[in-house]
Amino acid sequence: MIKLDTYQGLVIRLIKALNGNGIEYMFTGALASSYYGKPRTTMDVDIILTVPETELDHLVSVLGEIDLVVSVQDFRKAQGSGYNVVSVEDKLSPFSVDFILLQGSLEKIACTLFGEPTFLQTSESLVRAKLRMIKATIDPEKSAKDKADVRAIIMYSNMNLERVRYYAEIDGTLKIFNSLTK
Repeated sequence: MIKLDTYQGLVIRLIKALNGNGIEYMFTGALASSYYGKPRTTMDVDIILTVPETELDHLVSVLGEIDLVVSVQDFRKAQGSGYNVVSVEDKLSPFSVDFILLQGSLEKIACTLFGEPTFLQTSESLVRAKLRMIKATIDPEKSAKDKADVRAIIMYSNMNLERVRYYAEIDGTLKIFNSLTK
């Protein structure tokens, strides 16, 4: 039996709630990086969602039922600000969840985490996002985790390097990508 107050318990609660309510999502961040590359610790779960404004009340209700501290106002404020990230605390564990709100379709793969069917951001899309974060981070020490994640994902996943290289050129991150693939 999985304890609900653990990281694993939080991830399972999220999977069951989102799958059970037809909410389109995918895991990203350290959880996805650990899946594709080398496992690492984290204190949060990062999830990308596509939720229309008209379904925010339903989403918040679903998340409240699994003991997350969340409000519709937080989601509306995030959408209105253009930042599109809502960080919420879990009542049952010391962990938090960052919801990243996107419009359009998600580049995701189906997989199984902790015995539950779920979705992850594709390795190519994850590396692309991490390269953009590295580029935007002024302090090189603060981008060290992202750089290590990118190296591990490239080493251990079967990703399409040419596709990533193509988008890195478009995103202006090709120099960073090349430095991490040496």
